[in-house]
Order: sequence, then structure tokens, then C-alpha cells
Amino acid sequence: MSQAIFNKIVEILKANQANFKIIEHEPCGKSADVAKVRGTKLSQGAKALVCHVKNEQEKFYALCVLNADKSADLDALARQLNAKKVSLASPKEVSELSDCVFGAIPPFSFNERLRLFVDAGVLERNEQIAFNAGLLERSIIMSANDYKRIVRPCVIHFASEPAPAITDAKFLNGELVGLKKLLRDKKIVLVCLPKLGEHKKLLDDETASICGLSGCSDECAQYNKFHNEFKALGYEIIALSTLDFENAKNFGLAFNNLAMISDKKLELAKPLSLETMKTKDNKHFYHRQTLIIKNAKIIKRFDRISEPSKNASEVLEYLKS
Repeated sequence: MSQAIFNKIVEILKANQANFKIIEHEPCGKSADVAKVRGTKLSQGAKALVCHVKNEQEKFYALCVLNADKSADLDALARQLNAKKVSLASPKEVSELSDCVFGAIPPFSFNERLRLFVDAGVLERNEQIAFNAGLLERSIIMSANDYKRIVRPCVIHFASEPAPAITDAKFLNGELVGLKKLLRDKKIVLVCLPKLGEHKKLLDDETASICGLSGCSDECAQYNKFHNEFKALGYEIIALSTLDFENAKNFGLAFNNLAMISDKKLELAKPLSLETMKTKDNKHFYHRQTLIIKNAKIIKRFDRISEPSKNASEVLEYLKS
């Protein structure tokens, strides 16, 4: 598999008098590792992703190319393509459409079912680009201008800074648990609650007036209401707050044993890039926000939620779309 793809690319580049070179190397699993063996910058890597695209008129597949040091913002990609939803294709679909294994997909499409889109950064940030040419053990380094001239791709903007890695930060939920271990191979809706004090204790008027701060009970009641629908989609609901363990436990019990994480020291703020706030008397807490996490990767964020009672239905609608 993929030798034919390599041959096609080389043939096209030679026929169009492109400035390129071929590098043979050991197969590498990560973009950073293959950049080292190529002797190139990570940003020169042209990373290709096969995606499902769904809009009002049709469904189609897209080969989306971006710099290897960036992440694909699927929401931005959907907006650029006027699509209702964009998602990553399955390994089987990737193999069938590209005739390549993961990691070896070049920024070329030889399948009429696979439409090519390239983020502008691939063409603008470096004079040369590098990519695996259909094979994990062969790379091509070529002029970005030649690539643009030969391929004539549809250029859009969908790359973003990569999400922070989920580290082994610890949290208290009866015992210390590694976050990475908890989230691995799971689908989770992490609901961050701006809970400050004791369960059922009212906030002072000034603190309660902050937009979106009050309403934790209403929000959790809605998640409880839609519990079975989230479960049917394979998602577990976990709430996070700065309540101490005992108060977090009591709050969770009030909502059908809602799983709670007690994080008094805000240890998860940095690894998950969570927004925090502070009162005048120096009480720290999480702003109201919700993360959708799949296989230890954050795939969607709902930030600064101002209407807590609507959050569960909005998250559910996104997951069903």
C-alpha cells in the first residue's frame, strides 16, 4: 500500500520541474520525531487529515492540510466550508480514500471523492514544506511555491494553536488519581462549576451578581435530566469545583450521585486551560465552562456560560449534530 501514491507524486513533481528531494528514514509515529530525522522545522511539516463534511446540501470527504505544529479547529473548518459539522474520518475510511496509513498521507488527493483544502499557513510560513509521501519511511521536501503552483489547492484558514496536553495533574475524588489515567479511552463532559463555599450556602449579593456565577443547581439538574441521553452517546458527566471533598460529595449526592471532582488548589486549571476568577476576599474558583473530552483530547469548549440552565441541552445538541 502507498508505493503507488509515492510513484504518482514523484512523477507529477518531475513532470512539473518542481524543486524537491526525497529522504529515506526510519518510520516515525509523531510529527516532531519525523521532523528531526528530516532535519526540518516542525512547522514545515504538511499534516493531512481526512474529514467528514456535512452541510445542508450534501456530505463529502475533505483532505485538510495544515502545518504540523498546529491543530485543526474543526469548528473554524466547518465555518470556512459552510458546513453544519466537520469530524475526522475513521481509520478504515482514511485507508480507502487515501490508500495510505495514518502518518503517511501526503498533501495530494488522487481520489475524486476526497476534496483538497489547504490552510494558508502551509504556503506562507516556510519556503519549503515536508511530508510523508505515501510511505512512513519516505519523505519529500519541496518548495512551497511549487506545491501551490502544481496542486492549485483551495486555500482556507482553519489551523489553531494546539490544545495543551492533558498531564498527570492530580485531583481529589476520595483518593488521588492521575488525570490522564482517568480520561484515557473515555468520553467525558467536564462541567466546571463556580462553587465557592459549602453546599446550599448562599453567596453574598456582590459575588452572586457576577454573570453566570449563580445557577449551579439548575445546571446540574438539567444534566441529571438528560443523563440517559448522554449515556446513550457514550459520554460520562463529571463536575469540577473548588469545593472541599465532603461538600463536593454532598453536592453530587443531591443530583443522582453526580460524579464530582474536588480541586481546591485549582490544580487542573493549567493543564486544561480553565478560566478562573477571584473575589475581593481572595477566594479562587472556576468560571462556569464545559469541556467535551474524547480519548484524553479536548474536542470542544463552552466558555463563560451565562445561562447555566441551558448548557446541558446545548452540549447535547452539539454531540448529536
